[in-house]
Amino acid sequence: MKLTAFFAALVATVSMANAAVTVTVRNFSSATVGVPIVNSAGVPLDQGQAFASAGIFTSVPNFSTATAAQILAAFTPLDSTPVALNATFDGLFSAADMSGGAYPGGFSGSNAYIVVGNNATLASSTAVAVYFVSGNVFTPVDGVGNASVTLSGTTTAGWVYGTLTPVTVQPSLANAAFTTGVQLISAPVPEPSAALLGVFGALGLLRRRR
Repeated sequence: MKLTAFFAALVATVSMANAAVTVTVRNFSSATVGVPIVNSAGVPLDQGQAFASAGIFTSVPNFSTATAAQILAAFTPLDSTPVALNATFDGLFSAADMSGGAYPGGFSGSNAYIVVGNNATLASSTAVAVYFVSGNVFTPVDGVGNASVTLSGTTTAGWVYGTLTPVTVQPSLANAAFTTGVQLISAPVPEPSAALLGVFGALGLLRRRR
């Protein structure tokens, strides 16, 4: 019994030594399923123009009104080095944001977001897009310290921040047929009705002052 317990402890120790957390972020899963990162004209961005990272919000911003700066201030990225756009397929990314090591504090079991910025460090980005689908969490590690998570920003409904834009140029991916991309933004554009309400409110204030 003692020998069995010894070997069990040895196996657990070796497993923990080799334990790893792998989190993959991607915005496409095939040539027709995905949401490329595009500019205002619907053209996918080149490598070096956008970078993605998984992470958490300790306090979730109001994505209808928040600025990019406010979003980034509330965001804690998983890794200090975000995932770059593909060198060959413009507008697309699919890579491990972190492979190895362990979750930072507060990540295990928390809601998982993808934030895409226009700079190699998200903190210095001025325009962003955010992806989240309810149920996406950083899977807790198993008994030996392993966890594997794939966050797929492949549906338009999941992009909670950014401007959805028709794709006018396809990434150089064989048989690519994406219809919609997401444009990084600095702040949401008010709905026409909201803008009109603001105008009417301003007019009302002017009348009162007179």
